[in-house]
Amino acid sequence: MAEEEMTSDDRKRARRASKASNKAKKARVEDEKLLTGAKEGPGSAREKLREENKVIDEELKRDSRVLLTTPGPAGSSSNKKAKTASAQDSTAYSKSSSFFSRLQQETSDQIKKKASGKPGKSPVTNPFAMSANSVKL
Repeated sequence: MAEEEMTSDDRKRARRASKASNKAKKARVEDEKLLTGAKEGPGSAREKLREENKVIDEELKRDSRVLLTTPGPAGSSSNKKAKTASAQDSTAYSKSSSFFSRLQQETSDQIKKKASGKPGKSPVTNPFAMSANSVKL
């Protein structure tokens, strides 16, 4: 059928068929990519990702500002800095509730330490605090 003889319904039908065949072709290509990408070996996408991750890990290990810890029981860590720190500092957290309970405990310990260290004074002192009498003229 020539294009001049096609009605709008015929053109729509042809366009839908063309789109369906293109979609099927793309799906086949994607499946082939997934199958070939899953293979191990040099040049595969998975191998390239592993290499990138190794480079990033090496940079993090060399950076002195980063403290790396491994998940596990308290005190088990692969980093030298974390090994020298106390067992509480190198704890790995698996739940946010354990993190926040530990944070709350540390904060209350610090407040108690400050309060017991300076008897007669408030635990929180502001060096910039001024009284109204010092400002009067």
